[in-house]
Amino acid sequence: MSMALLYDQQAPHTFMDDLESSLFILLWTALTNIPSNFKSDISRSTFIAQTFNEVSGGMAKKLFLLQQEILKKEQPLFLKYDALNVLLKSLTDTFRSHYAEPPAGKAGIIEFLLEGVSVRTQQLLCQMETYHLWETRELLKDHDAVLKMYTKYIDKSWPHDALADPQLSRPVLNGLRGGPRAEES
Repeated sequence: MSMALLYDQQAPHTFMDDLESSLFILLWTALTNIPSNFKSDISRSTFIAQTFNEVSGGMAKKLFLLQQEILKKEQPLFLKYDALNVLLKSLTDTFRSHYAEPPAGKAGIIEFLLEGVSVRTQQLLCQMETYHLWETRELLKDHDAVLKMYTKYIDKSWPHDALADPQLSRPVLNGLRGGPRAEES
């Protein structure tokens, strides 16, 4: 389910929600069937439990989209699957624009980048971030751009002959309603 519908279940369901859901279906399927670069089964299981939990899922999905922490690691999330990594990053960048606000002067990462640079460079960085958000929001006005992303990476170098390798799922101590529970070991 899209982050927007998790936050407001009375909100109208749009094609955007379905497109965003396709990202999370792809991510869940990959995380549960392909070895990833998480440090442990427990850290991967915790990420899955938090992100796909009906109670905390909206906030966790928002953090995934806006901060993209698991996609910013030194090594790709899925070591042997470059096309999958690039597709996940492209989709995440695209759906991020649906929730991110253009920087008000100096915000977030832009603020960090702006330290110690000229006023002109500061203005250009803010405009670049604002332009990127505008550009990706334009892509989301219909479903064609997202479908083209899937097609591009599936046709390009998708591992069509790769077999699923179900990943061990560890119980997670989280106490969240609707999420997995485990007794301490």
